[in-house]
Amino acid sequence: MNIEYLKQKIKKSFLGKLIICIRCKYPNVKPKYSYSQTGEDIIIDFFLKEKKSGFYIDVGAYHPVNLSNTYKFYKRGWNGVNIEPNHNKLSLFKNQRTRDINLNIGIGQNETKSKFFIFDADTLSTFSTQTAENYKKLGHKVVETKEVDLIPLKKVIEKYAKNKKIDFLSIDTEGYDLEVLKTNDWNLHRPSFIVLETVEYNKGILGKKLNDTYDVFMENVDYKKIADTHINSIFIDKNISIS
Repeated sequence: MNIEYLKQKIKKSFLGKLIICIRCKYPNVKPKYSYSQTGEDIIIDFFLKEKKSGFYIDVGAYHPVNLSNTYKFYKRGWNGVNIEPNHNKLSLFKNQRTRDINLNIGIGQNETKSKFFIFDADTLSTFSTQTAENYKKLGHKVVETKEVDLIPLKKVIEKYAKNKKIDFLSIDTEGYDLEVLKTNDWNLHRPSFIVLETVEYNKGILGKKLNDTYDVFMENVDYKKIADTHINSIFIDKNISIS
């Protein structure tokens, strides 16, 4: 099909007219691109007022670009620590996130090793035996089981982010987020913002929310929820004021 013809056809459609109308009414509004699953990076960026430089920690980073809560900031010049236990992903981070510290480890209460279940849908890979069993019941298959080093979050921060102001912490560990949170020293290390996966996976679009579990924990360490995309919740340190 002729490209120019297609462009004209789109312009004449309802959607095309709507886009033109919006652009005319708000000429200074620029579109924002998100790399996150449901726009979490744009929400964080809004509260951080499009901060030009900063530091993040991404636990369960998965991929350097796709579905990443931190890549938008990396592109701007930020840097941080990416933690991804799937050894198959490490080379991607080393090639595409060269300013970052990229660690092939997991987060746990003690410095030990634990089984990591890598699934056919690798976004579902997890340390949680119970979560892995649930995924199997939904028809997913474990393609590899790997022993991975575990380190408490507080020790990762002390080693790789000592004296750093952590602008935000992103955690997506498929049923293991609460265990990760428990390994931090909240009196010493307080990221300004925290993104948590707070929905139970199912094959539909909307899974069961796990608000009670995470809201109670975050309240106990003096964080409050400021946004929710259904899949993820965003919390802010109560000691921080947003003007």
